[in-house]
Amino acid sequence: MRKLLTCLLLVLPALYFGVYFTDVTQNAITINWITDQEADASIFVRDTEGRTVYADTRASLSSLHSFRIRGLSAGEEYMYAVHSFGEDYSFANIGSLKTAPERGTSFVFAVYGDNRNGPHIHSRIIDMIASHNPALVINTGDMVYHDSHVDEWLEFFETISSLEETVYFPVVGNHEKDAINYMRFFNPPGNGRFYHFWYSDILYIVLNTNERFDNWSEQYRWLRSTLETETAKEPAFIIVSFHHTAYSFGFHGDHKYIKEYIVPVLEEFEVDVVLNAHDHAYQRIERNGITYLVTAGGGAPLYSLGEGDETLIAAARAHHFVLVQYHNGVLRFESIDVEGQLIDSFVLTSQRHRSRLMTSSTFQYS
Repeated sequence: MRKLLTCLLLVLPALYFGVYFTDVTQNAITINWITDQEADASIFVRDTEGRTVYADTRASLSSLHSFRIRGLSAGEEYMYAVHSFGEDYSFANIGSLKTAPERGTSFVFAVYGDNRNGPHIHSRIIDMIASHNPALVINTGDMVYHDSHVDEWLEFFETISSLEETVYFPVVGNHEKDAINYMRFFNPPGNGRFYHFWYSDILYIVLNTNERFDNWSEQYRWLRSTLETETAKEPAFIIVSFHHTAYSFGFHGDHKYIKEYIVPVLEEFEVDVVLNAHDHAYQRIERNGITYLVTAGGGAPLYSLGEGDETLIAAARAHHFVLVQYHNGVLRFESIDVEGQLIDSFVLTSQRHRSRLMTSSTFQYS
């Protein structure tokens, strides 16, 4: 994995963060960076042949710089260079990015959540995730304690800066509340509050359980419509993420209204995996053909877990993350604690639309 070259061009000290990527598709990606004072911004993106595919300069001053790069090719690597010039310092960063791949491509992604107000543990988890070089990271929510506190967001982005070439997909947690700065820093696809995206053969759906999701809500109608439209494209797996737990044997327990309104839709459309947080621990629960993973050990204080019933397959009161490897219609999950010890592992095989899956290929897991 290429290391980002980051340098200060003047001697004066300045707080700065490396580039972070959001909202990747097969032909576009968003490049973001933060400066500690308002500055202008410029960016150049070149393909592997050295041809410029995108260039832009913004003279208007800002501390958050975001550029949507379009017109790219699926699964291709590009080199970028970004620059910002403030009143008394300069910032430059170069590195590489990669677009979402074609269908049938193997890849690795990671999942974790509830890192808020636990930067030391969060930092250790991020370093462990980064060592696996995942294409994507999904944070299941509660990235900060107060969405309105910019200093908490700056600490968050400083902590995840080692995810140099990874695309970050967030979920709104209860601590993001109105998600004003969440939207500002991530600007997710769709309306940003709830959205979907594809990566290889997998359809990902992100919900926002802080706002209405009953049968008469915009979000409920969007969920049904999205599943109806996107399942026609024959995903190998459907993975749905939202912060609050549908089922849990932890402090918060089951969410009555998620079970009443959301779960029946997930079961109707045969969703494979649900990713939750909120109850600060790890749980794997199997209900009606759906695997529910509660991955909420990103750094916040841990909660105790009850004994559970026959649906609770694995559990641990531990800070952790989940590493997922996709290859040829198979998902391999490993839940790993902050000491590097394996908590849980399991394999899911796609039962839908095998004709779309690769029939011959090789892939080495790292």
